[in-house]
Amino acid sequence: MAKKNDIFKGKSAVELAEKMGLSKKDLEVCGKYSAKLNSEAVQRLRRGGKAKLIVVAPTMPVYGTDNQHYIICERFVQAFSLLRKSTLLCVPSYSLEDMLVHETYNNLFPLQDVLTGSGEISNIAYLHNFIANYINNQLIYNSNSSSLPYHLMWNRVATSRDEALKKVITGFGNTKPGRTLKEEGFMHMQNSELLAVVAASMTEEELKSRLSKIMVGISRENTAVHLKDIKLDDTVFEMLKGAMNPKLMQNRNGDPVMVYTSPTGNFLPEGNPLAISAAMSLADFVIAKFDSGVPLSIEKFFNITCAENEITPDMVVITAFVNELNTYGGATLENSRQKNLAALEKGIQVLIGDVENVKKFGVPVLVSICENRDITMDEIKIIDKYCSDLGVKPVFSHTKNYSTKAGIDFVKSVLEIIRIEKSYFKPIYENEIPLKDKINMIVKEVYNKNKVTYSGKAEKEFGLFERMGYGKLHVSVSRSPYWHEPSLQNEINIKSASLYAGAGLVMATAEDGEFMPYYNGKYNIDRVKNVLYK
Repeated sequence: MAKKNDIFKGKSAVELAEKMGLSKKDLEVCGKYSAKLNSEAVQRLRRGGKAKLIVVAPTMPVYGTDNQHYIICERFVQAFSLLRKSTLLCVPSYSLEDMLVHETYNNLFPLQDVLTGSGEISNIAYLHNFIANYINNQLIYNSNSSSLPYHLMWNRVATSRDEALKKVITGFGNTKPGRTLKEEGFMHMQNSELLAVVAASMTEEELKSRLSKIMVGISRENTAVHLKDIKLDDTVFEMLKGAMNPKLMQNRNGDPVMVYTSPTGNFLPEGNPLAISAAMSLADFVIAKFDSGVPLSIEKFFNITCAENEITPDMVVITAFVNELNTYGGATLENSRQKNLAALEKGIQVLIGDVENVKKFGVPVLVSICENRDITMDEIKIIDKYCSDLGVKPVFSHTKNYSTKAGIDFVKSVLEIIRIEKSYFKPIYENEIPLKDKINMIVKEVYNKNKVTYSGKAEKEFGLFERMGYGKLHVSVSRSPYWHEPSLQNEINIKSASLYAGAGLVMATAEDGEFMPYYNGKYNIDRVKNVLYK
């Protein structure tokens, strides 16, 4: 694998495409090294793909560990190639802020094309805020219109985690008639319904239909006000339709990577069915990499994305680092990489819970255990015991002294599981049941809790959405990515509910969930500089 400061000469986008059976006419070239698939190519490819879909997700993140889950996926791809198996890695697009937080996001090439060439996230954020601005403008100059929302349900968004914007007072300095001071709140971009709609749409017709269903507020007559009612759906559609199509890039090993637009699993369903379906026509194996762990990313991807689009995952690979398991078991961050069998035995319960969750969906699972040091025999015995009790095979590797043989052995384990174990994928709830029953099932089956409480606000919101005819939508539970920490282990309380009619779901925000989350750490600009300027 190429090191950060090595001079890497990438393949041209056309060369990458041709090796996968595509031609130049299937591309919208964004530069020498990357290109978007055009609409005709994507729609042709999304039908009839027969690749095996391997979903890779980490255990829940531990702040400060900065483990290299993404590099593990790249090594999977390399090992598949050595066995002459064509493989395509699918990953979500990311922002500059993501790079400042996560070390291994910078391995796509060229990085400039990710940060400046795609622009989908920034474009969607602009459109989201334009809708809010347009509604406020109309409320000032056309306040008596019955088509305008009396109760606004469309907050502005910010593309970075900026806790100072969680609650703000707007309107200072506005002295013109009709303009008043208002308390408002910004959401993080990952909560945007526009982003969820783009990620969920398989065709332009579906995108247009979903946009028209977006509810921006409630009128004085207590009826829903949709995006189409304020005549913005066509304009937003024309500016968003290009964001549906995935981008063909490469990593610093020269392997092709499909980059798509998607929220993160903390809030909304992670994954892009259009990109994944198209990828399944271009390779023998598609590796879909998710960031937010099994309870957040995989649960939403399975229950919502796969269920809606008849996508069947063939297996799941859960990646875990020993130091993460130690941290789950009570070890301090500073001492987590040291041998600590008591902490490991306690912390491995988080990993076992993830394995059990995947099995509830009827999907085979493999566990990949990694560490930046040699894993001791005592640690291997503990991990092997708990995994074997569930009929799951753990595979061990060293992230720094990684060998080709280890990669090939891992891929052989994957191929063996796919050959022997059939996926009987099925969502854990049916959409016909009421919204709160779906939440209760998710909490019981995924978070292993027997009790859910609801705030008075949430009770009213769920009741309203049921009366408005939205009771058969999917449910997305928004939680903190650090929900497994001891302080968050009590019963789950749902503090609010939000309707995402265009995305086809209701978001239930738990007590530890935030519309504007914060990053409890220090940004590292050197991660960007080392790649962009060296």
